[in-house]
Amino acid sequence: IPTYTELILGLPEETYDTFLSGLEQCIGTNIYDQTMIYLCCILENTQLREDKEKYQIETRKCAVGLNRRRLKYERFGEDEIVVSTSAMSLEEWEELYEISFMFMCLYNLKVAYFIILFLHCELKVHFLEFIKFILKNSNSELEVFTEAITHLRKNRQLILDNISSVSSPIGSEGVVFTPHEAMAFIFLSNIEKTYQELRILVLNFCNVVNIQVSETVLNDIMNYQKSRIPVYGQIENVQYFDTNIPLYFDTICHGLEKITIENIKTKVVFENKTHNYSSEVEFNRRRVSCGYSINLNSTLFDFRARNVNLAGDF
Repeated sequence: IPTYTELILGLPEETYDTFLSGLEQCIGTNIYDQTMIYLCCILENTQLREDKEKYQIETRKCAVGLNRRRLKYERFGEDEIVVSTSAMSLEEWEELYEISFMFMCLYNLKVAYFIILFLHCELKVHFLEFIKFILKNSNSELEVFTEAITHLRKNRQLILDNISSVSSPIGSEGVVFTPHEAMAFIFLSNIEKTYQELRILVLNFCNVVNIQVSETVLNDIMNYQKSRIPVYGQIENVQYFDTNIPLYFDTICHGLEKITIENIKTKVVFENKTHNYSSEVEFNRRRVSCGYSINLNSTLFDFRARNVNLAGDF
């Protein structure tokens, strides 16, 4: 059964550990599952405003976070965002901010959904373990991940400086996004480099945690993940796999019994929906702003079709 869950970062008495534990428990394997994380904001005439002193709540006042548009005015309203409480320090909030938005980018927006799914379902890695590894181990040689994480931290600083909770990533032509959507735009605007760097991060992670993944399986996982992401101008993409990885993921993400990964040659036709966007920039902007997830290419294999269209037609 697909689920939709909303969590709020910064509530009174929530600790670093309880927030991460709650998030981990909410994450599902169904491709339609969504776990959204929102920043805690204090509204007028609420109990939370009356309890600011009781819970030692520290806040920042930022421009209202209207995203997916070009802003005509610098400030026409304010959000008062909680950045620390008696139970959660500012440093802990800063780290949870990074983990939350990177998770929503890579998992909710499906940039690395199948990779994380494999690590969790096959290798028993906690969902957030790989997310935290990426945030701590993306060095300057990984250019796209460095750009994405730099944007994430810049956006966090904009909050701490009482400016804004949204901003425009490089290349978006001034359109602002929430951090997870902005990072998805960055990754998907550099799709070849993104998956080259992601492969390096997966190998480094497996080495650190002492996990063995065969090169054949890893190649198929990376190829499948990349092939499910729509590419501007591409209608059909035929790929050949050395294993049954496509069927493996198909069973897991649709709630069926997991199959064993085997060396079975598999042919998959990936089909992208047609669209009317005239540029790659507009195409990528719309893909991260058409809802809380990206349209994925449909797959045709083994006489079965899966059309995974999570956010409606373009």
